[in-house]
Amino acid sequence: MGTLPDWVTIAQAQGYYLAPESAQALNANVLTTALANTSATRMAIGSRTNRGSNAQAGGFRIEGVRIGGVDLDGTYFVDEDSAAGGAATGQLGGFLTAVGGFGEQEGQLDFSNGGLIGGVDYQFSEAMLGGLSINWVNTNTTFVGNSGGSDRDTYGATLYTSYSKNLLTVDGLFNYSFSDYNMTRSIGPGDVATGLNNSDEIFLSAGVSYECEMAGWKIGPAVRLDLIKVWMDAYTETGAIDSDNNATYDAFDITSLTTDIGAEASYEIKTESGVITPSIHGYWVHEFKNDSQALFGSTIGGGAFSTILGSPDRDYMRLGVGATMELQQGLQIYVDYEALLGFQGVNSNQFAVGGRFEF
Repeated sequence: MGTLPDWVTIAQAQGYYLAPESAQALNANVLTTALANTSATRMAIGSRTNRGSNAQAGGFRIEGVRIGGVDLDGTYFVDEDSAAGGAATGQLGGFLTAVGGFGEQEGQLDFSNGGLIGGVDYQFSEAMLGGLSINWVNTNTTFVGNSGGSDRDTYGATLYTSYSKNLLTVDGLFNYSFSDYNMTRSIGPGDVATGLNNSDEIFLSAGVSYECEMAGWKIGPAVRLDLIKVWMDAYTETGAIDSDNNATYDAFDITSLTTDIGAEASYEIKTESGVITPSIHGYWVHEFKNDSQALFGSTIGGGAFSTILGSPDRDYMRLGVGATMELQQGLQIYVDYEALLGFQGVNSNQFAVGGRFEF
């Protein structure tokens, strides 16, 4: 961020004024909320397509042996059209997940988000499953000192698939989302500039995981490769008392390419009602892209400005816990929690609660 005069810094801290270059830098933090939304997508689809909430730990690890039945006595309870020990080829299923969370970028902004993710999938074979989901997530961001913020609605769709054979699972997904933004920037008491903006976003993810059993635990390593790309449109503010104080912000894009290396573990608890599976996961995440870049804009009065975005922390952690209860007739309910740790002043806490079912 460019250097601001002392009077601007003081006024901004008191919540009276937000310089255009400050607003530009804060609005560029779309990756912070994009990471939160992809975490929500990971939990929602992972819990639907794998044996319990442990799925979201690896992202989307999907194993056929649990879809269509529950493990009650060491053997698989299956529907009549299932092959013994496997998922029923031709089985159609669905899921609905409520997601939400909160977080902050220390000293700059707070955010909260919530929405719904739902979809259907088809069991092509005992090993292979594919599906389509749709998502809506609302994200509210408030800048430090109540000096402005944004309200964002994100709509999208995800294609996902998984192939699981013996103890090895390979999975992948592609998500496209479109976001509408309502931006606000405080200029002075009773003086607020507003703007409407849009962005396009893609999220690609692929992973490999391996599972083994140890003393009743199911534990194993997993590796993921994730790509997030966000294209922000240009926009112009309106609404300032003095129209010369309205600003125009140029378009820009942000790319994040990360690897996740870690492990996940779960333990099945058999009850009369079904199988309860608590789980835990931990991943080290390394960022390869999202390099420093310059953003540009100008005020209507003619003053050009630029903002330098610094590179983020290259290494951080993704940790989470969850629990699933699997019932007969292909019904499953689940709850998950995931947090980002060690991400250069950023913290994010995401939750998912939902259920899956078979048609």
